[in-house]
Order: sequence, then C-alpha cells, then structure tokens
Amino acid sequence: MAITLSTRTAADALARELARAAPTAGALGALDFEALSAQGRIDALVACERLARLSQGLLARALGVLDRARRGEDAVMAGVTETEVQAALL
Repeated sequence: MAITLSTRTAADALARELARAAPTAGALGALDFEALSAQGRIDALVACERLARLSQGLLARALGVLDRARRGEDAVMAGVTETEVQAALL
C-alpha cells in the first residue's frame, strides 16, 4: 500500500490520539485476578506476558523506525534518538 498524504495524516492523528489516551489492556485489565482458579491465574499470567511481549515488540519497531529516519536526515541528527525519546516522555 502506498503511503499518501491522507493516509499519513490519518496515521499521525491516530498516533497522537493513542499517545494522549490512557493505556488499556482491554479485557485483561478488567480481569479480577483474585477470583481466578489456579489454572485461571496461570492463564492470566500467560496473557500478561504475551501482552508485555507485544508491547516490547511495538516499542522496538517504533524506536527502529525513528532511529532510521533520524540517521537518514543528516549527520547532525544522527544519534539523537535517545535524547529525543527522553524529552518526549517527560
């Protein structure tokens, strides 16, 4: 799929909305862990671990794209990804 101005604008708007929204884990976040059986607690733990892995994978993708884009811009901007991310997370 070709990235056009309209798809990029829509993607930017979605990213902005997601950055401002409270994080959610969907149904997992609403789960009453105390009410689970022993097997249910194990299943919930597996679900939590899978969610954490998904989150870490998305973070790695985002950081990789940001770093590649910065390195492609100019020599002055190369290597500032860490600083840029730290400033954004304040």
